[in-house]
Amino acid sequence: MKKSIAAILAAVLIITFCASVGGCTVQTVYPDASSQPETSQSDNSGAPDSVPANSSSNTETSTESKVTQSEQKTTVTQTTTVPTKTDPPKTDPPKTDPPKTDPPKTDPPKTDPPKTDPPKTNPPKTDPPKTEKQPVGTSPSYVPSVSASGKKVAKNGKFTIDYSNADKGYVMVKLNKASSGQYKVLVQVAGTQYTYNLDSDGSYAVIPMTMGNNTYTIYAGKVVGSGQLGDYFAQEISVTLSDSMSPWLTPNAYCMYSADSKCVKKASQLCGGFNELEKVEAIYKFVIKNTDYVPTAESSADGYVPYPDRTYSNGWGICFDYASLMAAMLRSQKIPTKIVVGYAGSVYHAWLSVYVTGQGWVDGIIRFNGNSWTRMDPTFLDDAYDTSQYQSMVDYVANSGNYTDYYYY
Repeated sequence: MKKSIAAILAAVLIITFCASVGGCTVQTVYPDASSQPETSQSDNSGAPDSVPANSSSNTETSTESKVTQSEQKTTVTQTTTVPTKTDPPKTDPPKTDPPKTDPPKTDPPKTDPPKTDPPKTNPPKTDPPKTEKQPVGTSPSYVPSVSASGKKVAKNGKFTIDYSNADKGYVMVKLNKASSGQYKVLVQVAGTQYTYNLDSDGSYAVIPMTMGNNTYTIYAGKVVGSGQLGDYFAQEISVTLSDSMSPWLTPNAYCMYSADSKCVKKASQLCGGFNELEKVEAIYKFVIKNTDYVPTAESSADGYVPYPDRTYSNGWGICFDYASLMAAMLRSQKIPTKIVVGYAGSVYHAWLSVYVTGQGWVDGIIRFNGNSWTRMDPTFLDDAYDTSQYQSMVDYVANSGNYTDYYYY
């Protein structure tokens, strides 16, 4: 009994203390559903079970038992009222830029490029550079001598016509003695008249038989007026050539040279080891490269006498000089060559025609592949100053309709 009273007093004290500090809440906690007390079922739902009044001991025991259960199975939660905490006002910190610092320099990572095979391409096909063939040694010169043997001669007191070698393509004419004045030789053949100068010092002039097998009438006289001869001497000659090429391989009044001529020796040096076509090309290129054209009116060529060695030494001349120099060099290499005089368009002009074995007479130059020809006109082509103009000149020269042949020397 005393224990029960003591427990009750302890409980009262606890409740009193809790009330003084703001109240205590006692919550019964049941560990699981099986431990929850069963609610008595009766017709009066919600009413507490009645306890017998005469059972005091039972009351005490019940009370004690309840207290003991309360001590074992209840959790006392103490709620303390705490003053509300006020958060301080939020302020943004001042914005400041971070200090600038250069990033540390680091080498980029080394990576090997992926290995790939280069695309396969066929190299462009190009012809190897062409190099000019160089002469080897020298090429023998061919220079037939010309002479007045006196076997066939026609003469008077002032002139002599020696036609002893007419069958070789030439006759010789001279004044019997040196005389003052201007003298000429006229040759009429097949309706054409050729004119040559006759030196007043009494030396022979070599007159070519350029119309082949034919009848030639030769006049020698003094010039007394424009195109007129006075006190002349004439001789008719019937010519049969022993070699049709002989007039084009022999020196004459408009293409005079000898074995000792400088141009002949140069041709020998240029053509060593060359075939016929290569000789033509080598001589042509030499004359073009080493001779300057003089802008003299071509009409003045009437009566003008070219000398190959003079042109070779001076390095300049008019068209007649070009043609004469090249003809002398080609003939000295036994390549038949005609000096052709006539009109290129409306210009009085001189050019060349060359005989090539297997092709015949070719009015042209070696072009491009060595076998394609155009008319050989060294003066016109030498005047070209660039590639386009050169081609234009070649096209003009190649057109035979642009040329009118009158004379052959």
